[in-house]
Amino acid sequence: MDKLASLRDAIGLTRFVGQIDIGAQYFHTVAQRLEHLANRVAPQLSKSAPIAGTTILPSAG
Repeated sequence: MDKLASLRDAIGLTRFVGQIDIGAQYFHTVAQRLEHLANRVAPQLSKSAPIAGTTILPSAG
């Protein structure tokens, strides 16, 4: 989260597109990490967004 917040503050990042390489990880491990991103990281970034109405949400597919 700190890296995304730094980018947001430095260059005005308002959207993030990421690619997840599942590799040899178990599905439940990947699912837990995605849930963490959606439920903890994205809301914290949205709360601290400097521009009113700016939201950072994960995108499905």
